[in-house]
Amino acid sequence: MTLLAESRAPNDIYDAAQAQFSAEEQVAHTSPIMTINGWNRVHVGFDAVHPVENREAA
Repeated sequence: MTLLAESRAPNDIYDAAQAQFSAEEQVAHTSPIMTINGWNRVHVGFDAVHPVENREAA
C-alpha cells in the first residue's frame, strides 16, 4: 500500500491478501495504513522531530 508509485499493486500480493482477508477486512486494514502513511509524509515534509528525541537533545 505504501509503495504503489513504484510497484503498482502486484496481482500476487492482492491474491494473497484476498486469500487471507474478506473484502470488508481489506478495507478495514487499508484505512489505518492510509492514516499512518499520511502522517509519515507530513512529518517528513516538515522535517519534524519526535518529542522524545527533542527532550534527549536538550
